[in-house]
Amino acid sequence: MSLARQIVGTWSLVSSVDILADGKATDTWGSSPHGVYMFDANGRFTQIVMRSDLPKFTSRDSATPEQAKAVVAGSLAMFGTYTVDEAAGDEAAGVVHVQFEACTFPAFTGTAGKRVVTMASPDEMVFTNAGRAGGAKGQSVWKRVG
Repeated sequence: MSLARQIVGTWSLVSSVDILADGKATDTWGSSPHGVYMFDANGRFTQIVMRSDLPKFTSRDSATPEQAKAVVAGSLAMFGTYTVDEAAGDEAAGVVHVQFEACTFPAFTGTAGKRVVTMASPDEMVFTNAGRAGGAKGQSVWKRVG
């Protein structure tokens, strides 16, 4: 089955780390991040990632400036379109090209990104993003939920 068909569905975040140039891994989203990645068969995606330790407040109007800053720094949501470049002769790996229509990190809105995807199994995929800030490589693991 092609990678394009394999990634269609809903995925839950298992782990996400940034691997620095010296090989050290850091937990960008904390030790127990939450996230969902959805790919539909028509080439649309949605991704939401957040720390599990975000501050809790009763309404947006009641957040302190520190709480609001922690939520902005500790979460990321985006959506747009995607295409898949299948790796030659390997149905388990390829490149997903994303076009960000909108993102809570406004610098991404209207830009494109590239992610290397490896299917560890039919229900687990690994995303690698070599274009992280400071030369880091982002790596996230996702489990199929639907």
